Amino acid sequence: MEGEEMKKWMMAAAGLALLTAPGLARADSISPTSFSATLGVGDSTTVHKTVTVSAGSAAIQADIFFLSDTTGSMGSTIAGVQSAASSILTATAGLGNIAWGVGQYKDCDFTSPPSTTISYNRDQNITTTQASISTALGTWSAGGGGDTPEQALHALTEVANTTAWRAGSQKVVVWFGDASAHDPGTGGETLASTIAALNAQGVKVIGFDVGALDAAGQATAITTATGGSYHVGLANPATDVVNAITAAFATYTS
Repeated sequence: MEGEEMKKWMMAAAGLALLTAPGLARADSISPTSFSATLGVGDSTTVHKTVTVSAGSAAIQADIFFLSDTTGSMGSTIAGVQSAASSILTATAGLGNIAWGVGQYKDCDFTSPPSTTISYNRDQNITTTQASISTALGTWSAGGGGDTPEQALHALTEVANTTAWRAGSQKVVVWFGDASAHDPGTGGETLASTIAALNAQGVKVIGFDVGALDAAGQATAITTATGGSYHVGLANPATDVVNAITAAFATYTS
């Protein structure tokens, strides 16, 4: 082998070497790992290499917070989520290093100043213990509610700012509701400030509208602004919730 043929061969060999060079293409396998041939002047050959790279990357670390309106009209949705809790937790646990949290909101009373004690309650902070989440979800009970708007903006802001999110986690709030939110909320939260709080913490919001959650356009505004998703209805909680969470992490960016 000499002249131009030698030059071409050296260039091909260098190209193959790049595929296995440390810090460059980190393929799972290259087959065949080596190749040799004897060529005469003017001869040529074709080298077929199969490069196999596994799809995806290391398992994600994520925190998922379940938040629901638990006023009187939410009974059937609450029951559906509670029944599907085991399936939802098992399925999402398979996504990687997953932790969960639980909270609920109602409406403030009409004292002056209004009480926040029934506006939002964190039933379980972030934990990797599924039994604790199931127990917390079991505390949800439909009841109360003053006027039609509820304290969703206050609750979402509290979730963003007071939840013990784990460092490095992707964060998602799964929000169930059937009524619009007071704007401002009991703590002075507006739609704009709520979105700002969620984005400051890097929280995506997945909203399940089981009534009139988006009557004032708040649900679509929040889910869109945070890069989440908005869903009408909740026919099958075990499937619908898991699919929405999986899709959220599939499109997550740091």
